[in-house]
Amino acid sequence: MPHHAHGKIILMGEHAVVYHHKALALPLPSLDVNVGIKPSQKMRLLSKLYQGELAQAPLALAPIKTLITKLKQHLELSNITVEINSKIPIEAGFGSSAAIAGEITEAMYRYKQRPLDETTKFKWIQTSETIAHGKPSGIDTWATQAQQALVYQKKQPPQFLSLNLHGFLLIGDTGIKSSTKTCIDIVAKHYQSDLGKTISKR
Repeated sequence: MPHHAHGKIILMGEHAVVYHHKALALPLPSLDVNVGIKPSQKMRLLSKLYQGELAQAPLALAPIKTLITKLKQHLELSNITVEINSKIPIEAGFGSSAAIAGEITEAMYRYKQRPLDETTKFKWIQTSETIAHGKPSGIDTWATQAQQALVYQKKQPPQFLSLNLHGFLLIGDTGIKSSTKTCIDIVAKHYQSDLGKTISKR
């Protein structure tokens, strides 16, 4: 996996992937994330959304706060300042939370000079994504680290694709923020309801 995580888009299977169906995703390397770490007297977080002590970070940053705290304990780090610089729009479906979690993990392991394999990195990102989204499929985790398009099915290794297409894909950000967890919860509610109706008719 690369040192700098980035955004992604899911072309097909956005919510179906949660239920073990396949989805197709593309990486967006131009929307990248960089995380810097330096020694500090207290645990601090510097980002567009919040600047201050990590312990006082708002609830919206709970996934990042939890990830940093657990990584600090696991890597036995002294207090640090974590600075996040991200070009990815937040709450817009571009994988911001997974990309930032991946870059934080990479940066903290690099700061401690510890090796980091893909399996370990995946687990750490999913720790953050679970807090952010509830039951993440893992597609954001892979797509925000990948350099190629991929087909992904939950709990299966991704299938990377080499695309050589003549054309353009126009991606727009409406500026309207949307919670992925809320969308997943809505889909889950309808899924369980429709599943119950289907079973009762058999």
